[in-house]
Amino acid sequence: MNTLVIGASGFLGAHVYQRLLDQGAHVHGTCGHHYRPGLQAIDLLDTQAMARYLKSLRPDVVIWCAKRTHESCEEQALNETGLCNLVRSVPDATRLIFVSTDGVLPGIGGPHGEEVRPSPFSSDSSIARYTNGKLWAERWLQTDSPLAHTTTIVRTGMVYGRAVSGEWDARTTTVLKAFASGETFSRADNLLRTFVHVEELASALCELASIDCIRGIVHAGPEHGDSHFSFAKAIARAWSLPMHLVRPHQIPPEDVREREVRLDTRLNTSFLRSKLATRFHCVDDRFALFARQA
Repeated sequence: MNTLVIGASGFLGAHVYQRLLDQGAHVHGTCGHHYRPGLQAIDLLDTQAMARYLKSLRPDVVIWCAKRTHESCEEQALNETGLCNLVRSVPDATRLIFVSTDGVLPGIGGPHGEEVRPSPFSSDSSIARYTNGKLWAERWLQTDSPLAHTTTIVRTGMVYGRAVSGEWDARTTTVLKAFASGETFSRADNLLRTFVHVEELASALCELASIDCIRGIVHAGPEHGDSHFSFAKAIARAWSLPMHLVRPHQIPPEDVREREVRLDTRLNTSFLRSKLATRFHCVDDRFALFARQA
């Protein structure tokens, strides 16, 4: 099986690419702004370059992990142009695994199942451009895409863990620095998410590539979600940090309205967990494992 990882130099994509290499798979990977040896540097928005590359490669499975920063105006184009370039340049039998986001879901009533109707952002903020780009891709992949019959859309929550190079994700790094300062800080306890460990998500994506296609949308992650406050507490427990330094706060209703904050995007992940051997751990268990290995 010939597998292509789009965005193989990124936080998630690098783990997917490395895992496939370790498994002895026939794998290729692309990179954009962050070049890594062994990967194909390519502009996903360059229609002709993409067509030439994919015609020569003819992948059986494509895992789309491409992502720009939320501040980048290219994020929406990445989905609306880059994704179309890819889909229209591969054979109709190609399997596509597209990584989406919990941000497309309404911010109340979680955990959300795959059947919950997504909701676009109305603003032009950076998070709106990112999320609306993902939502456009989801809808196109299920309706007008030539690969609609062979596409799995994987929605995931906030991804954390160590990069393949060893650095912690930005969120965990920020919390660790806050504890190291010795000063009190706060995290929202009404902002609820499904936190997903990067290596476990990578394992799930690789496993999806190896089994019969699950068409449509699936939610990936552990059974239970967490608040940003409980995420910080899990870090404190794992490394025996002074728990009293982190305090809870509530995002007020006026901020929710004005900034379109989606308070609860937790995912109901029961369907995918029943299909895969990959086990998703809650943040308490995962950070405790990190601490024991340190």
